[in-house]
Amino acid sequence: MKRAVYHTFLWWNVDKEQAWLNEKIKKGWLLCDVNLFKYTFESCEPGGYEICVEMLEEKPITEKSKRYITFVEETGAKYIGANGTIAYFCKKADAPFKLYSDRISWLKYYRRIRKNMRPLLIVWTIWLLEKTVDFVREPVLAVDVLLYICVAALWYNIVLGYCKISKLIRRLQQDENIFES
Repeated sequence: MKRAVYHTFLWWNVDKEQAWLNEKIKKGWLLCDVNLFKYTFESCEPGGYEICVEMLEEKPITEKSKRYITFVEETGAKYIGANGTIAYFCKKADAPFKLYSDRISWLKYYRRIRKNMRPLLIVWTIWLLEKTVDFVREPVLAVDVLLYICVAALWYNIVLGYCKISKLIRRLQQDENIFES
């Protein structure tokens, strides 16, 4: 039996998304397909699998990503699919399923996420500043105000995500005495 669930995760919250998907497994639902906000699940043995969510360096259609996906599959994991550069893997829960086992790997991973967030943060900040100036200069429609509020809320979440990722990076650097160059 299959079941579709619509849910939104911001891509820098892959930890929360992974925890949510593994909670679904505990309830007997294994992810079998993902498409934007739509997660399709099929019934499974509760707790019989574990999901790992990974932000790839490139889109999954590139050779580099295909090689990485093949490498992960060779460990016994199954590639479920991808949503942009976010890839989903599952594996039988007979042993812990971790894609990163050391702090340096985690540090590189979180740096990659933060690097991908920077252009988004810059573009949305500029757009919000321009709209703020426009609102001061001339009257605006209610629809413009509503759009501004939505974009400001998303921008706020991007800033919070960026700060969260930066804090994780600082903690990992302190733990291993690694300094960014």
